Amino acid sequence: DFESGTLSDSFTIYQEAGNFATSPTTTVVADPYGSGGKALAIHPGVASTTDSLNQTVEFAIPSALQVVDPITESKPVTFYFKMARPLVNGVPGEADITWGLADSTARSEAGSPLAYGAYSVLGRIETNGIIDIRDGGSYLDLAVAPLETETWYEFWFVVDHFTNTFSQYVKGGTDFATQTKVFEGAAYRNATVNNLDTILFITSAGNTDGAKGKDDTYLADFNMSDGVNLTSPSPPLPSPEDWSQIVDLNAGSTLPDGFTIY
Repeated sequence: DFESGTLSDSFTIYQEAGNFATSPTTTVVADPYGSGGKALAIHPGVASTTDSLNQTVEFAIPSALQVVDPITESKPVTFYFKMARPLVNGVPGEADITWGLADSTARSEAGSPLAYGAYSVLGRIETNGIIDIRDGGSYLDLAVAPLETETWYEFWFVVDHFTNTFSQYVKGGTDFATQTKVFEGAAYRNATVNNLDTILFITSAGNTDGAKGKDDTYLADFNMSDGVNLTSPSPPLPSPEDWSQIVDLNAGSTLPDGFTIY
């Protein structure tokens, strides 16, 4: 809920201070491709060092919506969000950003950001605009063509915490005009019985020897649902009542409680 007008403790943003020529940003903006709602814009910044620089954004999922170990049987949970890439000065925006779900106890030490290795459920888009997925130890492309710009894509991750696997569905643009299962049964990068209690995004700016991401990624409508739920949680599509909204970006212009920024 953005009505408070302040950045809450649920969002944590980690930025490597002093090493950016242009600082990374994580902000709430008017939906650039919608009808008056709000979206989260994550910009990787511009590096000023030969060291590779990341920005890490974590959102602490409310306890009632976390992915928990069912102990004795599979009980799938569906994680949903939307993503869009911009057109920047007539050229497709370039971003190197991972997204997914993680266990916060995988943190190397108190106060440090979660690392790539903390992800269990993990997807990515690179500067070429092609989405991929992490299946155990490997990234695998999910398309042969880049995602279109200025277009919202819907993502459904069906997570089976009992087997430590997940499947992904995509809808949006020309290549995914109808909902498409793009991967089934990906293995967790970080197998765990602990709760998946954090939505995690890591952007890479690269370094002065070679930039990676340099443009915004837009994200919106984070939701969680019990079971395999392949509907859209946004009206007028069916069954919005089956979804539990994780964070509402539509009430204001500042980050709500739940985000922590390092």
